[in-house]
Parts: sequence; structure tokens; C-alpha cells
Amino acid sequence: MARLKHKLPASSLVECVVASVIWMGTFMLVMEILIRVTFKEPNPDENLIISLEIKRCYLEYVEENYKVGKYTRCCDWGTLEIELEPYLGRVRRLTIEVCPFKGENKWKYKYLIKSMTDE
Repeated sequence: MARLKHKLPASSLVECVVASVIWMGTFMLVMEILIRVTFKEPNPDENLIISLEIKRCYLEYVEENYKVGKYTRCCDWGTLEIELEPYLGRVRRLTIEVCPFKGENKWKYKYLIKSMTDE
């Protein structure tokens, strides 16, 4: 085997420190951008509007006699997927799924309500 005939120059301590600072700064910048892009603070006004719409929908389905089935209600912030199905006797299961347009998590609410008619 041939021997290595030339020497490789080593880095000085100053060069290593400068390279480490550059890498650390780049890493910090990338992590800050990643956190700002992925983490969204919830909008309290929009959450209040959504919860009021869910309560309004629940009261409407409790007070009025809707038939068993699936319904969709569109709002300016997203949609409500409503499913009304028989449970036991005169009791029905009301499922309200909230689907916001902004791509946030979906919420699902389940209620048991008493039916006025036998189905």
C-alpha cells in the first residue's frame, strides 16, 4: 500500500469557534421559523363564535323535531356536520362535528336528546 505523502492542514481553534457560532445561529434561526410557522395561537373571537353556533345548533335540534339523518350547516368560519341517529327508545344521539376552514383540528360533540315522536 502506498503511504500518504502529504499532510492535511488542521483547523485552528478560531476557525472551529467561528464555524460553531455560524452553525448555532443557523440552527436557532431555522427553529424559530419552524415554531412560528407551525404554532398558531387560537383566535378567542372565532372560538366564541364557534361555541355559540354549536349551542344554537344543539338547542334547535332539541326543540324542533328533525328526522334521523345527516345534515350540514355552512358558516363563514367552516362547516358543522350534524348526524341524528336513534339510540334507545325515544332517545336519539346528536353528533356535531366542527370542521373549520383554517385546517385546525376537528372537534366532535355528542349529545343524547329525547325525541318527541316515536321513530
